[in-house]
Amino acid sequence: MSSERVFRFVTVGASGFVVQMAVGAALLAAGLAPVLSTLLAIEAAIVNNHAWHRRWAWRDRARSQPWPLTLIRAHAGSGMTSLVVGMGTVVALSGHVPALAAQVIAVALCAIVNYALADRWVFAGGAGVGVHIAVLAVWFATPSVASASGPSPQALLSWDRYLVSLERARAADLARDVPSWATDDDPHGARVLAALTRGELEISHRELHNVAVDDATLEHWQGSVLVKGVSIDRVVDRLRHPERFSQPRDVLSLKVSNWSEAGHDLFLRLTRSMLITATYDTWYRVRHQVQGPTRIDSVAVATRIEEVSDPGTPREKRVPVDDSRGFLWRMQTLWRFSVVPQGVVVTCESITLSRPVPLGLGLVSRPIVTRVARESMTTAVRAWQGGWK
Repeated sequence: MSSERVFRFVTVGASGFVVQMAVGAALLAAGLAPVLSTLLAIEAAIVNNHAWHRRWAWRDRARSQPWPLTLIRAHAGSGMTSLVVGMGTVVALSGHVPALAAQVIAVALCAIVNYALADRWVFAGGAGVGVHIAVLAVWFATPSVASASGPSPQALLSWDRYLVSLERARAADLARDVPSWATDDDPHGARVLAALTRGELEISHRELHNVAVDDATLEHWQGSVLVKGVSIDRVVDRLRHPERFSQPRDVLSLKVSNWSEAGHDLFLRLTRSMLITATYDTWYRVRHQVQGPTRIDSVAVATRIEEVSDPGTPREKRVPVDDSRGFLWRMQTLWRFSVVPQGVVVTCESITLSRPVPLGLGLVSRPIVTRVARESMTTAVRAWQGGWK
């Protein structure tokens, strides 16, 4: 990284900052809405910065690349990042801080990412993985336009449709005696059961292909483990009294209330890490259903989810879904316990709804989301292997 180029980038960025603030202030004074003022002010800064980057900061590279190409890249790369982060920040902070202060925060968040994009893509031959990771990190760390007001009606409708379709699919599986541990690529469950018998865990991504999900990210995962030498009665006791047993490491605290044979209310404080760490207080209504002498099902529906800011400190506070970063909007978990000759197969099916991934970041975010979801499911089902008294 050239210190001279960084200096020039900062200088050009300062000029862009002045342009953005001046245009934004003028448009606000003219009576335009804060969001529209920010959009036009950012566009003015992009054009200003691109011109000076070509003439000064990246002059050695710009000569070999036509200006329309670098201008398009500036908009598609650093420009799009500025628009997404800038707009998301202003929308999220609207009503909480002055509009100009929100613009200052947006500019600060974008500076490092904009330099990486300009150096490795706008004025270079292609975009490195590091650039995409940097953009993705900013997306994780900042509020998005979608999450600033919570899940949209389209997202909630998608969630409801998905759960209804899933309930029908699982009822059909039960009627056809499909094993509870069956997966999309092993619909009869023979391969999965063989792996479980060998002591392996089976973690897989699941999907209902006939249900579209709009304006949100829906994750659907399943995990299974064979608990050897345990009876269904002992499993039922653990299911009905979770507070008596050890919990997965991502469960920070647990409390059971309104207990009955048919179910109970459950409070969990959870932690999730995906480039950054988020902590949630979640409340569930848990219902058990005996399907026969060799199987019992349990459904945990999250009735309330709140993100916790500064957990474990004097500044700790709960943030409602509509004001959160949108990493967890909805959650439902289905547990199935089936008796086999070697013991009991424990299967967990988890469905979550969260903020949508910005356009262009899907290929980068998918491996990260997959890894985190797989690790979380592995932790959940593996916990059933231990802690038996």
